[in-house]
Formats: sequence, structure tokens, C-alpha cells
Amino acid sequence: MAISITTLELALLLSSTVHNLDLSSLGVIRTVGVRAYWDVGLKDEAKEVQWGTLYIGVPRNITLHLHSVSNVQVTLSLKTWNWTLINCDDKVVSGSNDSVRSMNFAWSYSGQVLHPNDIYR
Repeated sequence: MAISITTLELALLLSSTVHNLDLSSLGVIRTVGVRAYWDVGLKDEAKEVQWGTLYIGVPRNITLHLHSVSNVQVTLSLKTWNWTLINCDDKVVSGSNDSVRSMNFAWSYSGQVLHPNDIYR
């Protein structure tokens, strides 16, 4: 009986602190055939995304402006890689090749074609 009460108290203590977990993140932008910019005037090139504090269930959006620097047409696509989600027990629970839906990363421009020197705002 004492073991059950101690376990319950520990579980309650852990559950009351885990919901306040803050996740900070930095994303590196890598492009081929295009350059990404923060501004419409294409002056401030985007090299990384400072996501700030990410909260579970709260979406975070960014806007980039793309300029084709290729001499042939390019087709836009988006991929994520080299990420790992670690749980509160310090165990890896998912990563970039796992089927576990720990991260939802979406955009609506896959397949969009940019011709040489096109700008997509």
C-alpha cells in the first residue's frame, strides 16, 4: 500500500510539472536553385529560423519570399531532416524517419515551378 501511494504522489508531482515544458528551437534554411528572404524587397536573406519557444499544440508560422537564382526552372519542395524528439525520460521517441506523428510540418507550395529569375512572394 505504501508503494502505491508513493508512486501516485510521484506521478502527480511529475504530471504537474511536465505541462509547463518549453521547447526552444532553431532551424537552418538550405535551398538549391532559389534564395529565401524575409522581406518583399529581397534584401534580408533568410539563413535560419529562430522558432523561439514552441508549445505543444500551438502552431508557429513563418513567411519567406523566394527568388529563383537558377538558370533552369526549379520545382519547389519542402523536406525536414536531422531532428529528434526526446521525452522527459531522456529517451528518443521519434526522429525524421519515424512514422510517429510528433511534428506536423506543412506548406502548400509543393510542385510550384519557378522559372529563372522568378520571384515568389
